[in-house]
Amino acid sequence: MDTYTVVTRYGSFFIIEVFAVWFAVKVLKRKKLIELDTIKKSKEKWINILLKIVIGVWLIIINAGSIYPALLDIPYVINKDYKFIKGFAVSSDTGKTDVNWHMRSFWVKSGSKKVYVEARTSYVHVGDYIEVLYLPNSHLGTVIRRTESQEVQIGRKDELRIYFSGNKIKIIDRLTNNYENFLVALLKNDAEIYRMGQGISTSGLKLPLIIQ
Repeated sequence: MDTYTVVTRYGSFFIIEVFAVWFAVKVLKRKKLIELDTIKKSKEKWINILLKIVIGVWLIIINAGSIYPALLDIPYVINKDYKFIKGFAVSSDTGKTDVNWHMRSFWVKSGSKKVYVEARTSYVHVGDYIEVLYLPNSHLGTVIRRTESQEVQIGRKDELRIYFSGNKIKIIDRLTNNYENFLVALLKNDAEIYRMGQGISTSGLKLPLIIQ
């Protein structure tokens, strides 16, 4: 597991908790969060009330949704007892710029197992082969191996797409979003891809497919 990712995540949560303590003291002592000399005291009072409500709700959400799961993961971090999954990305994250230090969220599927992961990596596309170490509660992870898919359109362009990843491929039905994984044996040039008993002509390699 990447130490930088763990330290920055837990460090940011620590700062939020320090802020939460400061906020709680202000609320309990009924002190103002801000003072505005340019408006009436009655308006200043309502602005402070509104700020306390908004900040309080935000702190509840982030504590319940992010910080509490991260606390449950502390024993896993201390013992370096990380979970592992290897499989294909079944969701994509192409926000921001395509660099590997941005935190991205995506789903990885291996057989019947499907895991949500947040990790620092470059663009993630459906069909990418990914191996990830992750924490089971917060789903914070580190990509330890990845092979980007290469998209090649086959058959009717509006229905089928094939993703190459090492010696594995994935065919996706764009109309239903269903997919199947296959083990590929590369043979001679000039033939077809077989899917569900039907040959689909291509101008590339002959790829007899065996369902995993």
